[in-house]
Amino acid sequence: MPTTIAFLVYLASAWLILHGLRRQPERRAIAFGLINVVAFAAMVQQLYGMAPQAVAIYLAIIVCQYGLLVQAEKRGRFLPPMLFPVLIMLVAKVHSGWALVGISYLAFRLSYLALELRDKSIRRPGFWLYMAYACFPPLTAVGPITTMKVFSASLTEPDSKATPVGRAALRIIVGLLKFKVFAALYYTVSPQVLLMDSYRHGWLDLVTSSALYYGYLYCNFSGYTDIVIGMAGLLGIAVEENFDRPYLARNIQEFWQRWHITLARYMRDMVYFPMVKALGRRYGRARYNHVVVVAILVTFVLTGLWHGFARNFFYYGLLHAAGLIVHFLYGLMLKKRLGPRVNSYNDNPYIRAAATALTFSYLCFTFQFFANDMKSLHLMMKVLH
Repeated sequence: MPTTIAFLVYLASAWLILHGLRRQPERRAIAFGLINVVAFAAMVQQLYGMAPQAVAIYLAIIVCQYGLLVQAEKRGRFLPPMLFPVLIMLVAKVHSGWALVGISYLAFRLSYLALELRDKSIRRPGFWLYMAYACFPPLTAVGPITTMKVFSASLTEPDSKATPVGRAALRIIVGLLKFKVFAALYYTVSPQVLLMDSYRHGWLDLVTSSALYYGYLYCNFSGYTDIVIGMAGLLGIAVEENFDRPYLARNIQEFWQRWHITLARYMRDMVYFPMVKALGRRYGRARYNHVVVVAILVTFVLTGLWHGFARNFFYYGLLHAAGLIVHFLYGLMLKKRLGPRVNSYNDNPYIRAAATALTFSYLCFTFQFFANDMKSLHLMMKVLH
């Protein structure tokens, strides 16, 4: 209850600042930046039970990154601000004493901001607009990894049609239902619960509970994202979508266009594209397909390890890389064999249904590596007969 009240106080205060100082953009940026810093510090310290020293570390990282962005713009060298937040994230994940909540999402947002500046898709934000973006409370825990371009546009060119209050409020209600009701319901019959009840189970129980665990992951994560988008929408701030009915994905490539969309974009722009470009220059068009395979493998192994440095996350990333590589090579084979008829093949509703079912099944399998360490997976296999 105190947490809910604190969020309501923040929302009310931020709304008054954003609307009351609309005609004074400089003062509004300062006030909004300050209230976000205060709310961010309070959230980190009280909601997540972290020491004041942790708050100081967060703020030091954020301020140092801004300094690096200023220097990068002057010298034209953007690699340091692209890498600095990521290196801090790696230290936090490896060092047991640095359990910094939300550091992954903060690091990726700040790192991607450097890419936006390098590509000149935005102008460097003023210090307080930058602080407002870095410390925006709804994005602290689990994203989405919204870009500065989208965030700043909501403040400099507000569009009430993009974030209507009624839709934002409904989004929060839907998110709460998914997060609090459906996710909890699905989890009670997930493999982690169902198969660990001291009874023997058949393989059908594993198959069914794995599918329901996919439902739990979707409702849990997308439900929280709905709440974040709704809260930001009440302030008139647009937050990018992170999910688009991933369970309807025809293949694993389409899945990553529908699931954790902002993470997929980050890994594509920061890892996959630069690697394809660099390796392509070195090995030429003759080995382009090999370059793509290597880039997919590295990108998704890193995506798996981003969730944690453990064997199960490595295998999770490896399985997704394998699925994407098979999809890529299968697509090349189809184009070679079918030629112009490949469009008819792809449009066939029966083939699409079979592909969607196969993709769903494969994802249910991979998510067990996401959910369980190797010891838990071994115990689950032992109870099956």
